[in-house]
Amino acid sequence: MNFDIPDVKALADAFDPEEPTGDLFLDGLYTRCARPYYRLFYRLAERYRPRMVAELGAWQGTAAAHWAPHSGTVATMDHHTDPGDDENERLCREAARRYANLFYFKGWTWDVVGDVRDLGKYIRVLFMDSWHHYDKMMRDWQEYEPLLDPDGALVIVDDVHDMETTMVGMERFWEEVSEGRDRFLTEQVSEYPMGFFRWEDWRR
Repeated sequence: MNFDIPDVKALADAFDPEEPTGDLFLDGLYTRCARPYYRLFYRLAERYRPRMVAELGAWQGTAAAHWAPHSGTVATMDHHTDPGDDENERLCREAARRYANLFYFKGWTWDVVGDVRDLGKYIRVLFMDSWHHYDKMMRDWQEYEPLLDPDGALVIVDDVHDMETTMVGMERFWEEVSEGRDRFLTEQVSEYPMGFFRWEDWRR
């Protein structure tokens, strides 16, 4: 997966979220919940063919499913434990049955990191959409950064926006993990700014 951030940004700026993928299952999911970044993920996977994608924060399996057709392995971690979340879990499992390369893990993101490690591949794309709170996001980062591909990984952070109770310290988290790296923020694909940066192991 050879990529650079200007190319990722160009795709994010130019893709048409109204253009169907041609996959009837995915296009049905998109009809149910039309978030433009789902189709951006499909186009990114189509272009870069990542060997391993990890999503922290599954919701109905839709984002992970959009990565699956053109990726090697996709792992999605469902940290939702609220009563009544059974329907979202059912939909995640339905997506995992649809795509044999999509692995669904139910549990807190740092509790299932061993399951992701056991898949035996470095992560080439990490989508962080779990806790939206600085302390928890930083713990996720500390757990999953060691699994990133030393040759480079695309890290995507959703909801880089601070609110009083539901999104706390997200802008601080973004600045700390992406500072000094090739990066960009966009408001075109999600309700709140979404950040993209290229991670490389600076110790090498």
